[in-house]
Amino acid sequence: MSYYDSGVYEIRNIVNGNRYIGSASCLRDRWRTHRWHLNKNARKPNRHLQNAWNKYGEDAFVFRPLVVCALETAVRLEQALLCAWHPKYNISKLATASNLGVKRSAETRKRQSEAAKGKPGIRGTANVTAKLTNGDVLRIRFLHRYGGLTLMRLGLKFGVHLSQISNIVNRKQWIHI
Repeated sequence: MSYYDSGVYEIRNIVNGNRYIGSASCLRDRWRTHRWHLNKNARKPNRHLQNAWNKYGEDAFVFRPLVVCALETAVRLEQALLCAWHPKYNISKLATASNLGVKRSAETRKRQSEAAKGKPGIRGTANVTAKLTNGDVLRIRFLHRYGGLTLMRLGLKFGVHLSQISNIVNRKQWIHI
């Protein structure tokens, strides 16, 4: 089981046993995003989980993948677990409230693109889903240029896709470094 896989997960409060059940296309990224939002008190759609996080602290919570499965199956399994366990921190008792696997129409994508134009993107480690640090990017560029490592080897070493390594080396991504 890999944290890069899709599946169903729980965030459990080890003090009182309450939990939140969710599904994700990448378990690792979802946990990172949850932690970031909860630590920053940045997003409040789930006041139950946020209030508990504020009361007990980050150390009182554990993230655990429950089932690793195909993305198409994850929402059905999440719904089954919501019905079986009645988790205290889930506000919606329907897994269909998730955006997991939602396909946006061309018109919606165009509107979102127009709305984002002119707004600076979140760069580097400020992006909560960033898998690399600034130091990793510098090492990638150094190892490619002076260490003779291929893009494929660098991708395997740093756990990212070959195309991302190529974009870093060619300064199409992480251009601020």
